[in-house]
Amino acid sequence: MSRSGWARASRSRASRAPGTRRRPGCGARPRSFRELDRLRLTWQPSGWSHDTTLQLTVTSAGEGRARLGVHQERLADAGERERQRAHWQDVVAGIVAALER
Repeated sequence: MSRSGWARASRSRASRAPGTRRRPGCGARPRSFRELDRLRLTWQPSGWSHDTTLQLTVTSAGEGRARLGVHQERLADAGERERQRAHWQDVVAGIVAALER
């Protein structure tokens, strides 16, 4: 799927998917996409005065397993970096829990 096709599809799925939560005022713009590998986007949570670069990667972790990597750049300071680290650890834990159901 092309990057623009992927972006259109993901926007329409996200707005209709049961259980999908979208925070008002949170903005994201896709920057690059490599199918079955990575997504980079400009991301700005509501209430933040600046945007960041968020990169999500998927890599093989052995037979029938995958690793989800989260990397966030352009954070304001060490405090913001630690808060975001905790946030993404919670997000990944939630994904793992949902997959194990």
